[in-house]
Amino acid sequence: MKSPVAAIRITAFIFGVGLLSVSAFTVGMMAQQLDERRWLIIDAAAFAMIEAVLIIALLLRWRRRAEIRLRDSLRGSEERIDMAIKAAGLGLWDWDRVRDRIWATEKCRNLHGITSNRTLNYRAFLKNLHPDDREPTHQAFQRALAQKTEYRCEYRVIRSDGGIRWITSQGRGCCDGAEKPLRLMGVSIDVTDSKQAGVELQNQRQALAHLARVAMLGELSAALAHELNQPLTAILSNAQAATRLLEQFPPDWEEIRAILHDIVEDDRRAGEVVHRLWALFKKEDTARQAVDVNAVIRDVGKMMYSDLAAKQVSPSLDLAVELPKVKGDPVQLQQVLINLLLNGSEAMASMSPDERRLQVCSRKQEPATLEVTVRDNGTGIDPERLEQIFEPFFTSKNQGLGMGLAISRSIAAAHGGRLWASNHPDGGALFQFELPISTELNP
Repeated sequence: MKSPVAAIRITAFIFGVGLLSVSAFTVGMMAQQLDERRWLIIDAAAFAMIEAVLIIALLLRWRRRAEIRLRDSLRGSEERIDMAIKAAGLGLWDWDRVRDRIWATEKCRNLHGITSNRTLNYRAFLKNLHPDDREPTHQAFQRALAQKTEYRCEYRVIRSDGGIRWITSQGRGCCDGAEKPLRLMGVSIDVTDSKQAGVELQNQRQALAHLARVAMLGELSAALAHELNQPLTAILSNAQAATRLLEQFPPDWEEIRAILHDIVEDDRRAGEVVHRLWALFKKEDTARQAVDVNAVIRDVGKMMYSDLAAKQVSPSLDLAVELPKVKGDPVQLQQVLINLLLNGSEAMASMSPDERRLQVCSRKQEPATLEVTVRDNGTGIDPERLEQIFEPFFTSKNQGLGMGLAISRSIAAAHGGRLWASNHPDGGALFQFELPISTELNP
């Protein structure tokens, strides 16, 4: 403010002196020409003095108005800055390193749990921090002073009531002309609420992860119950048949030997089902190999022959010739077909035996996919439930678990394919799944 005032004074003085000089020069000229009118000199001098006084008074008035406007502007700026600082919850501080004195605003003292009348130095500041945060905070401050750079650190403050608050502080160091560190200035803000929100969010994520694991185990249990039902039922039936054959005299040893072979195969398949379903739910990669889908369909047809015959379902195969191979897990693909065949045979339970027809087709689709279709001759699917039937535990059957189609879709997706359902124009339901043809196996 001193510079504008000095400039005004100098300008007024020069202007007044100039007017006096001009007036004096004019009067002097007139005095030389009109020596008899000396009184005019006095009049001109008086006029010039009055004029200078008026100009100086005017300039002083302008100066006063400028000072008032500047003071009001500074006061308004300070008030706006103070309002912004309070609204943001910021605490300002300045550490005089030479005298080891810390100036801090009232808000900053409140953030750090320090009373207003307490003298604050660097040691007292560090003493209020959590023991684990003192050394990292000290190192951050020292780096900022030594490197003359900005710093940002986060630390915990232990308040007098035992409560802990999280504080984020940011600032920079200042040096003198000789690059000697003089002071450290910064701003602090309480981030305890956001920290607690982060902890709560992490706890919620852990709880959700735990629930997901529990749900996964529930789905796995239901899936195992569903998938093991067929081989266990076959084992039970074969064991009962072998018992009846042993009661005959003489026993049919060849038939009993075939039954025992079937029991062994069903038991092995049950074990593979458990292993592969567990891997599927854990999203692990199982060993993939070249798979002849037509061979998988034929094997499933043999395994399901007795079950379909008991339900009086007539199966038929329409398999494409020289079908390309895919890369996958044959046991998992067998599970898909078994689930689709069981689903189709159960859909025709209310129909007469001569109408229970089940067809399995395979064909190559462009550009590089292989499609398998299972069509039943039942009543079809409600169009509004074409997607809902693939959801876990959704079933329209009294004794169903609603896991077969959900598992089948998961297996198709794990093989890079897809599974969907639709209604055939001539009646019945269509279940189709696509698998990508392996370029490595079919160059």
